[in-house]
Amino acid sequence: MKSTPELNRPRPALRKPATWNRILIIGCVALPLITFSGCSPQPPQVEIIRLEPPPALLLETPEPRLTGKDNEAMLNLLLGYRAALRKANADKAAIREWVGHEREESK
Repeated sequence: MKSTPELNRPRPALRKPATWNRILIIGCVALPLITFSGCSPQPPQVEIIRLEPPPALLLETPEPRLTGKDNEAMLNLLLGYRAALRKANADKAAIREWVGHEREESK
C-alpha cells in the first residue's frame, strides 16, 4: 500500500493546559473591563436643538382689499385672493421642502 501525503503530514500540536489557563484568566479580567468601560460618573449630556423654518416662510400672506364698488373691483379682488392662495401654497411647499431637507441631513 502506497503512503499518501495526507497520512504522512504531521498533525498540529494541541495547546498545553497552562496556555488555556492563561487565556481563561486574561478573558476573565478583560471581560469586565470591556463591559464596564462605558460606565462614567457623569451621565451623558442631552442637548435639544430646535430647528425653525426660515423667517420669510412665517410671514402672513396679505389679504387683498376691495378697492371699488363695480364689477372690475370685484374681479380684481378675486384675482388678488387667487394670488394670495398661490403665495400661501408656495410658502407651505417651501416649508415641506425645508423639513424634508432637514430630515435627510439628520440621517
